[in-house]
Amino acid sequence: TMVTPAVVQALQAALPGLVSIYQDAPLAYKLAESVPFIGADTAQASYDVSGRGIGVGIVDSGIDATHPDLAHTAKNVKLVGPITDTPAGGYLYVDMADTDTTSGHGSHVASTIGGSGAASAGSARVRRGVAPGATLVGVGTGEGLSILYALQGFDYLMKPEVRETYNVRVISNSWGTSGEFAPYNPISLAAKRAYDTG
Repeated sequence: TMVTPAVVQALQAALPGLVSIYQDAPLAYKLAESVPFIGADTAQASYDVSGRGIGVGIVDSGIDATHPDLAHTAKNVKLVGPITDTPAGGYLYVDMADTDTTSGHGSHVASTIGGSGAASAGSARVRRGVAPGATLVGVGTGEGLSILYALQGFDYLMKPEVRETYNVRVISNSWGTSGEFAPYNPISLAAKRAYDTG
């Protein structure tokens, strides 16, 4: 149905308190605007930096490293759960080209951080991330992210063979919470441990 003045009047009459009506439309992608908005393009040009040589661990729904903008994902694993039922058991990580098999949220985050712009090359508005030269390390923890799965993501990225091989200096965790900062929350402790080790 088209949004016409008659439709608006009918809806306003039937729904007191209605403040706006919009026709459905595709969402616009704003990465081309957001990078300049925060000054990342100026920093890249002024200091000749791109994130090259820096590893960024992304604990999220995963990364679709088959996308041209994310082809520089150096390591991409999916957390698939415990390999034993014992309290001392470990977790199984599976290497996959596309670990973002659900929502695409992790791929979106990875692109904002380090998208290369390859998919929009040649267009008037190349969409590159904040640090397009960074080495991406994806840890797909799925959509039902829990404290234990997030902690396993931290543990994976903190393994010396991962942290040192990819020079992981940044860990992205893009989820929300509610309430006041809790310094002894396991996620807070894991973030502090990561910070303390560089």
